[in-house]
Amino acid sequence: MKRVALALVLGVAMFATTGCAALWSWPVSSAGPGFLYVNQTLPSEDTTSTVYKFERKDFDILGPVSAEAETSSILGWVATGDGGYNKLLTQAKAQFNADDVINVRIDTSYSNILGIISTAKTKLYGTAIRFKK
Repeated sequence: MKRVALALVLGVAMFATTGCAALWSWPVSSAGPGFLYVNQTLPSEDTTSTVYKFERKDFDILGPVSAEAETSSILGWVATGDGGYNKLLTQAKAQFNADDVINVRIDTSYSNILGIISTAKTKLYGTAIRFKK
């Protein structure tokens, strides 16, 4: 009986402290870290206080660009996907041969089925630009 109780306590502790079920790991932009394997890139917001002042003469606006990305997690143990800014930049380079993307907006929808399978679908939008040489 003690072994069953110990196994139950350890099981609950493992799910409460790792993966998607962890009490502190609920960023909406992530399907959650994996316990056994992690391979995901997450979008994030810029919280620095650095301000760049670009003038219109510094770059050419090429047009709007968008990309979709997805991360997923199974039982909070295995997490995969690419939900980062690089997806948007890669699309801008492919579509416009752009140098960068400005005015980036991120929308993320998160789904979780009983903590077994969770996914985060991220839509990234921005404006592709090319710097003048």
